[in-house]
Parts: sequence; C-alpha cells; structure tokens
Amino acid sequence: MRGCMAEGMRKAALFDFDGTLSSGYISMEFMDYLHGRGVYNDAAYREQRRIYGLQRSGAMTYDEWVERWGELWAEGLKGKGVAEVADCAKEFFKSFGHNIYRESRELVSLMAAAGFMSVVVSAGAYEVVSLAAADLGISQVYATRLEARDGVYTGSIETPMHLPDGKERMLSKLAGMFDYGGSYAFGDSVADASMLAMVGNPIALNPGAALREMAERRGWKVLYKNGVVSGIDAALRGRSRGRS
Repeated sequence: MRGCMAEGMRKAALFDFDGTLSSGYISMEFMDYLHGRGVYNDAAYREQRRIYGLQRSGAMTYDEWVERWGELWAEGLKGKGVAEVADCAKEFFKSFGHNIYRESRELVSLMAAAGFMSVVVSAGAYEVVSLAAADLGISQVYATRLEARDGVYTGSIETPMHLPDGKERMLSKLAGMFDYGGSYAFGDSVADASMLAMVGNPIALNPGAALREMAERRGWKVLYKNGVVSGIDAALRGRSRGRS
C-alpha cells in the first residue's frame, strides 16, 4: 500500500479518538449518561461495568474487552429508538466536549491546511464519536455502528470496528481512496498498531507504555499533545523542502 499514488487518491490523516484526541472513553461516559436516563438496559449496563473492571485490572485483554463491549452496546440499546438516542447524544456532548484536547483542534487544522483528508477511525460508538469528529471539523468517521430497522435498534452491529482487526479491515476497504504511503496515522495504544503500520507516517500520539515501546522498536515517531502541533508542522515542512 506504499506504492505510487494512483490518480485521484488523496493523502489521509487517520485519527484514533479516545486517548489520542481526547481524554477519557467517550462511549463509556455516554453509556453512563444513557443508563442514568433509563435509555440503556440495566442488565447490559451492569455487565459492561463488570467487564470494564476486569479490563482495568488486567484480567481481560483490551481486545477481549472491546469486542464484548460492542456486543453489549448493541444489546443495551436493543428496542430503543434511534432518534431518542441521537437526541441524548447531542445533550451528552454538550458536557463532554471540553475533554477534547485543544491541541487536537490545532492538529486537525494543520493537516487540513497541508492537504490531508482527516478521518476518525474508532471502535467507539458512532452516535457520539461522529459528534466529536464534527466538532473537530472532521466529516469522515468510521466507528461502531448499530443496525436499525424502522428507526429502532435491532441489537446487532453493522461494522467490524469493535473486533481486534476491525480498524485494519475497514482501512483495507478504503485502500482505493487514499494514498496510504503518503498518509499519516495517529494512535495511542497497541490497538492502533495495525492502522499505524498501514501508513508511511505513523505517529504514536500520547502513547501508553506498550505502544511507546513498540514505536521505539519500529522507529515510529512518538509525540505528546503538548508538542504534537510543532512536531508535525516541522515534519511537514521537512517533507516540503525535500520535494523542492
């Protein structure tokens, strides 16, 4: 995927969301919000909190947790109206938006000015990840989407994003749209490693210890939010000078 750019293909800036562009887990906080308003199934909620505790304690791997999270996310909203959940998402986001890093907004603007199409690639819930992306000025979003019929959630999942190889599978389908060799990808955990490995410019942004070690072994750039804008600006300027 790092060959010559085909005609019409664009360079992308691929962003994970949680931890990379924002603090906290937006989908978990949204789930708490829905449950508090009686919109999210109580049994599914209790199981969600239980497995989150297992993941935090190391008794369940991140991949195992996210896959089960997706299944329970669909189960917890089964039979609920899409419009009702969308309205809840808008209300919830009014109080969550401050979690998005100021530097994230600057980074997205920088990439856009440099001609990159920004794309959010997240295992989180589409209902709220899409709002966060729009707040950042990003219109292209791939996240966990639930199946709905006649305006009601069915309890099934439409996308593979919650699966261990979900991001890789989704990005493989988009390979004809983007010049991945000239693209950037930003992620904070080893769950983003496959996405980072697909592009010519992988950035471990705000990485946890495991991704930082992996990045150092593979020679990937490691940046943190306080220095990401200047670091990427310098990298883009360097590439520009190299082509002149």
